[in-house]
Amino acid sequence: MGTQIELQPVVQDLLATVRDHYAGTLDVTFGDQAVGYLRHDQGQQHVKKDGTLAITITDVTNPNYTLSHELLHLLLKLKQFPQPEYLVTTQKPEVDQTLLAISTSLYDSAAHVIIRDIQANDGLLTDQVYDQYAQGMASFLTPETTDGDERIILRILNLLDGLILFADRPLPAAWQHLYPAALSEAQKLYTSLMSRPLDTPFTFRRAYVNLLRQFGELLVQLGYQAVPLDQFVTVMPLLSAHQRRLEVRQVFNILHADLTNRQTGQRAYIGLGSDQQNAFVLPLTNQDNDPEAFKQLYQMTVADFLDKYQIENGAR
Repeated sequence: MGTQIELQPVVQDLLATVRDHYAGTLDVTFGDQAVGYLRHDQGQQHVKKDGTLAITITDVTNPNYTLSHELLHLLLKLKQFPQPEYLVTTQKPEVDQTLLAISTSLYDSAAHVIIRDIQANDGLLTDQVYDQYAQGMASFLTPETTDGDERIILRILNLLDGLILFADRPLPAAWQHLYPAALSEAQKLYTSLMSRPLDTPFTFRRAYVNLLRQFGELLVQLGYQAVPLDQFVTVMPLLSAHQRRLEVRQVFNILHADLTNRQTGQRAYIGLGSDQQNAFVLPLTNQDNDPEAFKQLYQMTVADFLDKYQIENGAR
C-alpha cells in the first residue's frame, strides 16, 4: 500500500513541469517506511513494460525533498544534460561494477550542484533537511582507521555529495572528526567542481569529465590501480555548428581500445574528443579494421558521420 502524501505547492508545480516535458506517462508512488534520515537512494526511477516512467519514493522521511530531488534529476535528462552510458566492458564483472558505481556517483554529485541550488531557491532545504541528511551520512559511513581502510573511496564519494548540499552552511563537526582523510580529498574535488558554473549541458559535461579524470588520478595517488574511467564511461558529445562541418579527424580520434564492445563482443572502437573522454562507441568489428575504410571515415564530415552511425549527440 502506498502512502498518501500532501505535497508542497512548489513540488506540485515541479511535478507538473516535468510531466509537461515528458512525452510519456509519469507515475509517482510513496512507500510506508520513514527511517528518520535522508539518503539519496530513497527515491528510484524505472520504466515499466508499458513505457510508463515510475518514480517511487521508498522512504517518506521527507517526501517533498526526496521527490523534488528525483524530479530535478529527470528534468536535467529531459533538457539534454549528458548522461553517462556504459557501452563497453572490461570483461571483469567486479571491475565493471566498481567503475559503474564510481562514475555514477560522480555524475550524481555534478548534477546535485544544479539540483541543490534549485531546491534552495524553492525553499526546500530546511534545517530539518540538513539534520536528516547528516543523520543519513552517520548511518552509512563508518569512522576512518589508520590501517589502509579500503572504504576511503566510499567516504570520499559520499562526502563530496555532502559538501555540495552544505555549500553555504557549516559542515557537521563529526565529519572532520570521523573522516579527516576522506574529507580532505573530497574538499579538493569539490573546490575544482565549483570553480566554474554548471548551468548548461556543455559546462555540465565539462565539469563531469574533469571530475572523472581527477578521481582517476586520486585513486592512483591513494595506491590503487589506474582505472579507465575515460574509456569506460561514454558521455554524449556536444558539438557546435562549426564542429559539425569539420572532418571527423579534426574533432575525434578513434581508439581501438582494450575494452570490449557490449554490442559486438569484440574490441571496442571508442571515439575520443579533445578532452580524451569516450564520446561514442562505434558498432564495428575486427573485420572492419581496414586502413582505407578508416581513412574514408576520418574524411567524412562530423555531421554525416553522426548520422551514419546514429551517434547520440547534442548542441554545444
